[in-house]
Amino acid sequence: MYDITDDLERARVDKVLKGFGFRIQKSVFECRLDRKNRDELIKET
Repeated sequence: MYDITDDLERARVDKVLKGFGFRIQKSVFECRLDRKNRDELIKET
């Protein structure tokens, strides 16, 4: 879940999260991550 006011940053985070999970609501994603994917997500954000 995120609350980002900057449009460019929000679009970037949205794009990254789409690669790791699926959208539940507009700013809520569900991601099931193993340790490797978690570390990769942290690096991307």
